[in-house]
Amino acid sequence: MKRFLRHTLVEIVLIMAASLVVALGFNVLRNHGLPLTSAYQPQPEIEQTPLRDVSRIDLDTLKALLEAGMVVLVDAREESAYRQGHIPGSRNLPLSRKESAYDELQDELHAGLTVVTYCIDPECLDSAYLASWLQDRGVHDVMVYDGGITGWRSAGNGVETTAGDVK
Repeated sequence: MKRFLRHTLVEIVLIMAASLVVALGFNVLRNHGLPLTSAYQPQPEIEQTPLRDVSRIDLDTLKALLEAGMVVLVDAREESAYRQGHIPGSRNLPLSRKESAYDELQDELHAGLTVVTYCIDPECLDSAYLASWLQDRGVHDVMVYDGGITGWRSAGNGVETTAGDVK
């Protein structure tokens, strides 16, 4: 009986391992495989700006603004997530280092263009907090693209890495 149980447990472990290898293999072969890790990193304890009622835009509106060259696109995710892939042309201004990043981007943000913030997906509030914070700094025309990087990618759009590659 012990031999039977041991043999059965070994078979179960082998089947599970083989299933995992096959699943990972298919995921790698897919054009847009499922992410195995989340690009989102919980924010360190930082002072949050109160949320305001900020205008929200959809993917079509964002694309129209991008095509017209009338937008400064700002990624509110952490720098490590930004480096892995961001909407082409976007700038990185993570909440965790918003003061120093703002100083670097201040001229662009006050150039009179529409500023659109985004983060991961509609559940991520970092882009809304950042938009509110930017309004406090005198950036008046601020909107939030709720779809985030997930919505951008799921619509079949490429992302840019910090190396300049678009994939």
